[in-house]
Amino acid sequence: MTMSLNIGIGLALVCSVFTQLAFLYRHRGANAAARVDARHPLRSGRELLAHAGSRLAWQLPYSPG
Repeated sequence: MTMSLNIGIGLALVCSVFTQLAFLYRHRGANAAARVDARHPLRSGRELLAHAGSRLAWQLPYSPG
């Protein structure tokens, strides 16, 4: 295997791990938040983002790595 192929496979592995972690944190944050009320979408979004796991899940895929 060439070096560039190893680097590409390693990068793909790191990206897939971060994607899975983000999904798990997002799932945990959604379960911890209050129920979504369609009549109050801003309050529902604020309650969802108040959970630390949910905030981390939205920041994790966009963090430089």
